[in-house]
Amino acid sequence: GIAFAAPTPTLRFEHLSVDDGLAQESVLAIVQDKDGFMWFGTQSGLSRYDGYRFTNFRNVVGDPKTLANNWVRVLYADRKGRLWIGTDGGLDRYEPQTGTFSHFLPDEPAKRGNGNRHIHAIIGDGKDGLWLATGDGLQHFDIATGRFATWHHEPSDPASLADDQVNAVALDHQGRLWIGTSSGLDSLAPDLLRFEPDKPITEKGLR
Repeated sequence: GIAFAAPTPTLRFEHLSVDDGLAQESVLAIVQDKDGFMWFGTQSGLSRYDGYRFTNFRNVVGDPKTLANNWVRVLYADRKGRLWIGTDGGLDRYEPQTGTFSHFLPDEPAKRGNGNRHIHAIIGDGKDGLWLATGDGLQHFDIATGRFATWHHEPSDPASLADDQVNAVALDHQGRLWIGTSSGLDSLAPDLLRFEPDKPITEKGLR
């Protein structure tokens, strides 16, 4: 007999835009928090959607409790339900009790402009910390202490990070850290993931 391909199902998308209250139409990141709210990072602020309406959060010059920067690239809800926001002005945490934001910045100066404040990806480290992919190296943030550790590409060290432009990070089931850079792919075994800046990573992973 003749086999007929099944017709492609028609998908009916619901469109939500600035006309509905979204901060801006270039949506860069999406996450759902523990309370069921949907959060959207845009190029012009952060939007929260409760299923009916949007609430928008933006930087207000002179108000340190507002969003650090309106270019929101990445959103991450950790295992304790905390919402982390990666912006072009650094790492923020949303404080639901007050509707404000706490800001976290590394003490170490950037090698390239403000690249260490440009957060491209966030993942949990499996404990109480975060790995951050930035425009100026790989960062680890210890939530309990507020301490950052940063690793850079060192031209004289072949075991260092491939490139300071870090675009993506992931942890696999074995606890190995994968780091996507602009000059290749690095990986690190679990027993070499040291968070103290004075104990540098010495193993070079896959390139």
